[in-house]
Amino acid sequence: MTNLIKVIDLIASIRKISQLNLPVSTSFIPYDILVFLYKAYTDQQPVNLKEFFLQFKHSEMGVRYHLKHLIEDGWISLSEHPNDKRSKVLVMSPLFISKMEKTLHEIAAYIEQQALLASNGISPGTNGNGPDGIPPHIQDLSAHNNGHRPLVI
Repeated sequence: MTNLIKVIDLIASIRKISQLNLPVSTSFIPYDILVFLYKAYTDQQPVNLKEFFLQFKHSEMGVRYHLKHLIEDGWISLSEHPNDKRSKVLVMSPLFISKMEKTLHEIAAYIEQQALLASNGISPGTNGNGPDGIPPHIQDLSAHNNGHRPLVI
């Protein structure tokens, strides 16, 4: 297997692990929104709506659609900007933070598992993972996604 195929397999596995915990469905828009907001959260940078919409190359209508659903589903909320009462900032809910951290830990564990297998000369697909390459203990977690509805466009 070439390195490029391994990279594609890794990207696909990261997407699948993310879909188990996050409301990302098949669209990249909510995925991009969640990744952007979590990065801002870890950098302790408040994100106002104007700055938020400037970050994406997706259509503004598509971003608004998915942002609306993320807000309605309790993943994100709007709050007054601490320094400018005329402006609103996006705030990540405890659900969002915990699910994103869980997802990141699962992705890190998956990458470590793949590196360990490779260092032992075992190729992916022969390691007891499910047919989609995701370990069964991670696949089983999909039943515990707090009832969020997937966002579909």
